[in-house]
Amino acid sequence: MSAQSISSRQLYLRLLGYVRPHWKVFAAAVLCMAGTAATEPVFPALMKSLLDTGFSGKGGSAVWLFPALIIGLMLFRGVVGFLADYAMAWV
Repeated sequence: MSAQSISSRQLYLRLLGYVRPHWKVFAAAVLCMAGTAATEPVFPALMKSLLDTGFSGKGGSAVWLFPALIIGLMLFRGVVGFLADYAMAWV
């Protein structure tokens, strides 16, 4: 069988066969990547809210909350990104 006659589907299924024994770690890696991707729009949303009302004094007493949310978001993204990379290296 030459390389030209193998379809992409057959090749993909064959490669997934190598992952099958580690399916739990692979699923965890995919979930961690989804968690990282889900937090992508959160930082610009926080910055928009902070820039629109945070510095004008109309933001109220919740201005102190923005740095904590940004630090928490970056900490979460760092941990989830590390876990995703570690899990993919395991597989």
